[in-house]
Amino acid sequence: MLSCSGEELPETHTVDRDRDGHSAVYTDGELVPELSEDCDDDSSKTHPGAEEICDGEDNDCDGEVDEGLLTVEIPSKCYRDQGSCRYYDYYNWRSTPSGYTKFTGYTDHDEDGVYAKRPFAACLADGEEVTQEVPENIGDCDDNNPRVQSSGECIVFETQKRTSNVKAQIDDILARLSAEAEDPSEAKATQLALIDILLKIELTPDLPGYAEVYYPYSVASIFNYGEDLGQRDRELFAEGIRNVLEKSKTQSTEELGRVPSHSKAGDDCLGYKRHPFSYAPLESACVDTDYQLRGMFASIEHYDGAAAAEANRAALITAIEAVKLDTSLPSSAALYYPYIVSSIFKKLRDLGDSQAESFSKDIKAYLLQARAKLERNPS
Repeated sequence: MLSCSGEELPETHTVDRDRDGHSAVYTDGELVPELSEDCDDDSSKTHPGAEEICDGEDNDCDGEVDEGLLTVEIPSKCYRDQGSCRYYDYYNWRSTPSGYTKFTGYTDHDEDGVYAKRPFAACLADGEEVTQEVPENIGDCDDNNPRVQSSGECIVFETQKRTSNVKAQIDDILARLSAEAEDPSEAKATQLALIDILLKIELTPDLPGYAEVYYPYSVASIFNYGEDLGQRDRELFAEGIRNVLEKSKTQSTEELGRVPSHSKAGDDCLGYKRHPFSYAPLESACVDTDYQLRGMFASIEHYDGAAAAEANRAALITAIEAVKLDTSLPSSAALYYPYIVSSIFKKLRDLGDSQAESFSKDIKAYLLQARAKLERNPS
């Protein structure tokens, strides 16, 4: 195109390359920001009215980068995140590029005056500094519920939450057993068999020293590693763990703390049944469990002292052995048994004595109620 004087005029186009409904003006292939609606016509995430995200870009084309994203109070202590960084916007985690600084922030969403401690990444580039006073009242375990504030209330609330979760899992398993059975009488028998074996498990035995602490961790570990195995492998796994427990009774703390090779641990657990190919998942579960148990058994001496270590370790092993690893349950119930046991003991971990006892009593009572309800219903 030529001007009146014969000079060639620059070629101007209005396009919407990213098809986000917002156009941009280009002159000789160069974006003209002052004439364009869209400030980045190569990205559909960037246009007027777009959501501003923590990515170092001006997503909503208002001339500001990452504005309004630092929405929670930040303490002076921070730490660098390796790799991709994230920030917390109440409910959603969103990825952001590397090169951002991760903080621990404090929120008071329910405005009850008690703050919850939450990890999030501030939208700040490397080298920038933020200093803010840490709130005095910290410890809210449910920052969306103004009725839960103090640490004591948090502990009770957490126990209730864990109890409700296990009850829901029990209901779900019983419903699945009913749906999978060929007839109502078979369903009832299978459900009762599972409930009966769960009722026999001692959830909070009276154990000395750190044996009491490690009990739920060790049982949860065993059942967690065994829950994805098939029925045949699960029986071999149970036999292997019994071998590991029996051998641990006579080993010293030094021997337990000396981690064997994967091959040696596999031999210790599975013995002559060990095979490098057909038993790969079984061997892996057995070896990983062996390593976990060794660590806990060896640590007892560190916490309880050398004089008490042998007796306390023996008490722990005896308590673990009392929890049946393999059962005569019908195949359908046997499938769910390690899953629910693992879940129960995972939720018992790190509860204090009184809350663990409360949790145990509630779960036992719920199982008894479920059993009574089944007994009342005709097959």
